[in-house]
Amino acid sequence: MPDTRLCLAFVVYRKYDQAHLLRIWSKNLSFAFFKIIQRMKNVETLLQSLLSEHDFLKTMQAQIVDNYDILAKNQLSNAENHEVVVQNQSTIIRNQEVIVNNQINIIKNQRQIVQNQVNLDVMLKTQAQILNLVKTLTGETETIGQTKEKIDGMLAESKENLRFDAFSNPKRL
Repeated sequence: MPDTRLCLAFVVYRKYDQAHLLRIWSKNLSFAFFKIIQRMKNVETLLQSLLSEHDFLKTMQAQIVDNYDILAKNQLSNAENHEVVVQNQSTIIRNQEVIVNNQINIIKNQRQIVQNQVNLDVMLKTQAQILNLVKTLTGETETIGQTKEKIDGMLAESKENLRFDAFSNPKRL
């Protein structure tokens, strides 16, 4: 049979061992709980941080969507403005064509004026010769130069009599 003292010592040792183990476990558990609580506090802080970052990201995404809306409106406005610009350019081109045609007509008119001046000069010389011939037929002796001088004098006198401000000041035409 086993020795009772040995059994008793074993029981005492075992109870001591269990108590010791309980204390160790209790310390370990309280340390573990402390760590868990610390981690939970860290998790709460982390959650708060994540929530604030989430709010920030939501705000940024809303701003991005707003910016995209603004960009879309601007692009639509640019497209509408582009239409107006194209219409204005075609109007400008048509106006330039009218200007070119007007310039062509001005040049044609200037040529006609020059031709008319030449014709008037020829008519004046012809009239001077006819007048000189008529005077010769009536018995008056006058050179062609004298007849031209008389005609030039009549022209100068007519210009004086018909002197209008518009003729003397071409800027007012």
